[in-house]
Formats: sequence, C-alpha cells, structure tokens
Amino acid sequence: MSNYSATKQHVSNKGVAPDDFLDELVAWGEQSCDEIFAPNAGSNTYDIYSSVLDELGPWQGVPHRRAVMLEVMRVLAGFESSWNWNEGRDTRKRRSVNTKFTAGCVGMRLQSFKRWFKARPCHR
Repeated sequence: MSNYSATKQHVSNKGVAPDDFLDELVAWGEQSCDEIFAPNAGSNTYDIYSSVLDELGPWQGVPHRRAVMLEVMRVLAGFESSWNWNEGRDTRKRRSVNTKFTAGCVGMRLQSFKRWFKARPCHR
C-alpha cells in the first residue's frame, strides 16, 4: 500500500505519479535548503508561487512553500515526462530547444540549474 494520499491525485491525461518518483521527490525536498523555498525579494515579483496562490495559498511559512513547490514539480513532471526522470527530449514538439541540455522530468536547462545552485550555496 502507498504511503501517499494527496500526492496520488490524478494529473489530467497523465494518470498518477508512481511511488518511486514520489520517494525521490520527497527525499530531494527534505534535503533541500530553506533558501530555495523562501520568498523572492520584492513584493511585486511574479513567480511559481504567485501562479498557484489561489489554489494552494496563502503560504504559512517555508515548510508550506516547500510542499507547494514539490506539488508543482509533481504535476509538471507528469506533463513533461510521465514521471520518468530519464525521459529524453520531446521530439514531437515543433520548435526544438538545445537538446544537449534539456530533458527529463522538468525539462530544465541544466546550465541554468547549475548556475543557480552555484550562486546559492547550501549547507545542511
């Protein structure tokens, strides 16, 4: 039996995230620095939290923001790759992006990801 309940919600046209994906996502969320989930400087900043505020907010601190980000990542990963971390580039897309750096669950440019984390060192 699954250890998950709310995170087993159906994602439109994709199904339900498998437990092994959720295990990895939760493990990442548990070890990630609070700074990743902290509010952006500037009250007028529009970010991922702004886009889901009506559905998942208002935020009640960093633990809540962490849970919201993991939920957003769960849904996006379902749409991007059906929760397969190793999924390659979507070759059905009309406009191709740099295939050297894009693939996987969240389809993020790896170079951007690396630069972001180098600029924000985290020590636990």
